[in-house]
Amino acid sequence: STSFVTGHIGDALQLGLSFESYFYIPGLVLLGTSNQPYSMSIWIKPAVINSSSIIHVSSGNNGSGYWCLGMLDLSSSGQLIASSYGNSSMSITGPTLLQNNWSHIAITYSLTNGLRLYVNGTLVNSTTPFSYVASGVPNFMFLGNALAGTTCNGAQNQFFGALDEFRLYSRELTTSDILTLSNL
Repeated sequence: STSFVTGHIGDALQLGLSFESYFYIPGLVLLGTSNQPYSMSIWIKPAVINSSSIIHVSSGNNGSGYWCLGMLDLSSSGQLIASSYGNSSMSITGPTLLQNNWSHIAITYSLTNGLRLYVNGTLVNSTTPFSYVASGVPNFMFLGNALAGTTCNGAQNQFFGALDEFRLYSRELTTSDILTLSNL
């Protein structure tokens, strides 16, 4: 189940009160389009440090399907892992997050710049440029749980904590855009 708690800005979604709590966004056409630039921005506050799924995308409405990907995960030690897909999974790591502390996370992708990971407004890691190979169909996004996405790369476990101010863009945000979002 989920509930609302005091967020970084206003209210936040508290996940992990029970297993299989998540927020679901269907019909993401552009995220299913190869080489389409995208950006995601979210405030996260892990209550428990465990290997967990923060942002999971799939071609199926159950977290699985023929195409699925953990786009933002935590490792068992709390290290951030951002992923995208070229001809294989492209993953980069970020810092280890602290329990019960808010952090602003942004992920961007473009054909020119590849995958980039920002934490609290600062670029912390990036890939070389690559071609994003998408599902070719409208995608489903799950915040806080990968559900049945056990055949996908990335963490499969429930995220325990709060998520706030999630934003999805069909363009690559600039460093200035991300700095503005991280200072809200």
